Amino acid sequence: MLKRAQVFGWNFTWGHIAVLLEIDQLNEYLLERGNADVYRMRRDQLLELAKKELPRRLPQAVVSDHGNRVLIIALGPTETASSKLKAQVTEAVTELVAEVARVLTPFTASAGLSAYRREITDLRCSYAEAKEALAFGRAFKGPGSVTCFDDLGVYRLLCNQSRDELAAFARQYLGPLLECSAKQKASLLETLRTYLRHGGNISAAAEAMYLHRRTLQYRLRKIQAILQVDLADPVNRLNLCIAFMALALLDSKEA
Repeated sequence: MLKRAQVFGWNFTWGHIAVLLEIDQLNEYLLERGNADVYRMRRDQLLELAKKELPRRLPQAVVSDHGNRVLIIALGPTETASSKLKAQVTEAVTELVAEVARVLTPFTASAGLSAYRREITDLRCSYAEAKEALAFGRAFKGPGSVTCFDDLGVYRLLCNQSRDELAAFARQYLGPLLECSAKQKASLLETLRTYLRHGGNISAAAEAMYLHRRTLQYRLRKIQAILQVDLADPVNRLNLCIAFMALALLDSKEA
């Protein structure tokens, strides 16, 4: 990579922010539909879009294929304020995500950004942070999200928990839903996740899911019965939000 950096004029003595970009419909096309060819084609298009669009906005950006994801290393002079580089990278990646939604419809992509780090030897940590931000953002904000590790707030505390602790917490609050049949589990988990994402606002959640308000209310009553929990209680909603974050982090650790 260092030899390639010299050829392209990349300066790895600068600080960096790592970005992971991924098509949101990975599970749908690989696991549910079993259509790997369509997914790979869109993934390749995502890589080409990133290579085409990002250098115009971030001249010192290294774009590479990383399995199902696109890895971007955005470089900036060490004298440049980290907040300035973060703003530049966030803006460029947000525009790229919007371009993906326009060009690759109905596919969308989400991105996770690491914190700013001064040493290229910290790249492993930057990658882990970007992966966690990607997982958290997708779970909390939904498809087409751009999330910075710096902005995760209290959820960053989960990153220091062991896999066993995360799994135990998720099972404690979501266990009965996770044990439902595959079809019912997917539907009810997405309903609950969307409801929580919209702060318990039934109208907003129903609109986001293209459901009638009464349909959503029926599903929520079913969820409350299965989980034996009152969704009107803000403490219960907080615990469920954290449980979803724990699941997202477990997924990111496996990927």
